[in-house]
Amino acid sequence: MRLLLAASLLTLAATAQELPQAVDLVQRIDQLFPWLNVVAFDVDAQGSIYLAGSAQGAVPDTINMRFGPLGGYDFVVIKVEPSGRQIYGTAVGGTQDEFVGRIRVDSEGNLYLTGSTNSADYPAIGSGTGSVILKLDARGSIRYNARLDWAGTILAMDVDPLGSVYFGGIPKPGQSPVSPGAYRTSPLGSGGFMVKFGPSGNQLEAATYIEEQVSNLKLRANGDVVFSMGKTVAALNAGLSHLVFSTLTDLNDNIVNMGVDSSSSIYVAAGAGVRKYAPDGVRLVWAHDFTPASFRQFAVTPSGTVFVFGDVPPNYPTHNDTQACASNLMGPISGVGVVPGTYGFLMAIGPDGDIRYATFMAEQIPRYLPIIASAGDDRAYSLGEAFLTLDGRTTRWQGILRFDVDHLPSAHIAAGCLVNAASLLVAPIAPGTIMTLFGEQMGPETGTSFALQDGHVPFNIAGASITVDGKPAPVLYTQAGQINFIAPWSLRTDGIRVPICVVMNAASSCLYAPTALTSPGLFTVNSQIAAINPDGTVNSPQHPAPANSYVSIYLTGMGQLDGSAVDGGVAGFDLQRVTAVVAASFTGPVCAPPVGCVDRTVDAPVLFAGAVPTLVYGVNVVIVQTPSFFNTFFGNSSVSLTLSTRATPLSGVATTSGTLYIK
Repeated sequence: MRLLLAASLLTLAATAQELPQAVDLVQRIDQLFPWLNVVAFDVDAQGSIYLAGSAQGAVPDTINMRFGPLGGYDFVVIKVEPSGRQIYGTAVGGTQDEFVGRIRVDSEGNLYLTGSTNSADYPAIGSGTGSVILKLDARGSIRYNARLDWAGTILAMDVDPLGSVYFGGIPKPGQSPVSPGAYRTSPLGSGGFMVKFGPSGNQLEAATYIEEQVSNLKLRANGDVVFSMGKTVAALNAGLSHLVFSTLTDLNDNIVNMGVDSSSSIYVAAGAGVRKYAPDGVRLVWAHDFTPASFRQFAVTPSGTVFVFGDVPPNYPTHNDTQACASNLMGPISGVGVVPGTYGFLMAIGPDGDIRYATFMAEQIPRYLPIIASAGDDRAYSLGEAFLTLDGRTTRWQGILRFDVDHLPSAHIAAGCLVNAASLLVAPIAPGTIMTLFGEQMGPETGTSFALQDGHVPFNIAGASITVDGKPAPVLYTQAGQINFIAPWSLRTDGIRVPICVVMNAASSCLYAPTALTSPGLFTVNSQIAAINPDGTVNSPQHPAPANSYVSIYLTGMGQLDGSAVDGGVAGFDLQRVTAVVAASFTGPVCAPPVGCVDRTVDAPVLFAGAVPTLVYGVNVVIVQTPSFFNTFFGNSSVSLTLSTRATPLSGVATTSGTLYIK
């Protein structure tokens, strides 16, 4: 009877730094340049990566060109091939601090940088401190370097095919230059400015005031300058002399992101809203409102795919990916302006407005860094960043991530949610615990159970395998939407979140779960505790256990056993107890007429707690004595059984509970 019950338990139970699908890691920046604080980047048509940021103090030897006295924070620009080979490194600065704003790279490999300087001796044309613009050629040499003492803050910048630079932002009061025939020749309240800087760097070709500060700016193929200000999206002609269109959007917040595709359609985003407008800038093509999401980064590829990254609650719906348990996500996003308890989320929207992909991902795209779209390969890129804590030490992870339109999946392997296989509740993972992983495309369409191989549970069934923190795990059952496995006995137990990864047909997907010393969960049969009465029957309302008798309770997750336990092995007849201290208590009615019934909780003796002989390691049994005084006058009684485990005197107590029937 015991063997039949154990087999039915397994059958019933049988019935996540990890990047999501469509995202590739192109280059690890923290490994190449750990000293560099990267705040802006770009990618050219050949796939070379341009990094701009600041370095404080001595500039490392990787920088082969130095301009200025250098001191404090300085401009640093590095160009690397996708392989990581450095092409050039350039540092520019004065004795005080310089801060990078925006960078862009043109088709010839020239790099344009806007930023600000606090150095009176910054090596540039002009005088004063404040905004600057810098151009480097394809070898990293300075083509021009100019101070813009009239520009308060530069917020947006783009470059045309001839090397003219357009930028806009907030002017210093009354100091913005204005060109003849400008769209607006005088400021309007706290408005903004826009200028066109010629290819030579010493010629201001056009300049105008704008009604509000310019927060985004993109050039279209016909030369129009599309920009956003507040909730309005608008365009000026290339000469900045007249307005092409101006549209007040219906977004609830000011536009924070904007893009233009190769057909000159325009995309804007703010908070939970994303809009696409036709090339005329007036006709709305499609609109999405993703409340309560807050999408803070945004890029539009030339073909019109929109990638957005932002903050969502843990129950936010995914698309072509598996809905994850909140506890299996890497962790909530934190920072200024982020809603507590929200998680990083990536979404891809097709040119027609259809949601093509949506998935949770780790906090790898900082709020202050934009996603960019490369015209060279129709992909979007981001400088991803995360701070990882392991064994009490925090390190920074930083790398270039690529969002590939061609790799957006429709059906793919995806690990979604990890639960205790007995209780089916989200729980930590402990050594020897039987766990269930729910997801998609993780195994064959028809479920396949294990068969012992050389006396052991196999580590691979029908092409599906599992690792826990890099350690292979025995697999009990696999199907497209579910895998049951046993946590390795050597698994760490200090509470650290570890990756649980499933591999199927060479594709892989991971999620994360905290570890624990114990993580008990009761197996159930027909929604009742899986328990065997002294006469061999399964405990139920029809077959209650006698009072003052011993009942065998089946569960998993009680932690380490005394003696040795082999991953995937079968327990022998030598009784192996769990090393944790196990306690049991019953809560049920004590009844006496005419008073009635009163619930009472009593501790119960535990005769044995450990492995089940002849069954795979991971199936535990607790033999407990039932109380003798429940339901004195009213026949059978349903009582609540609570089992608790304490692995060490200083460890916390883990509990599990369910209903048992006593007569």
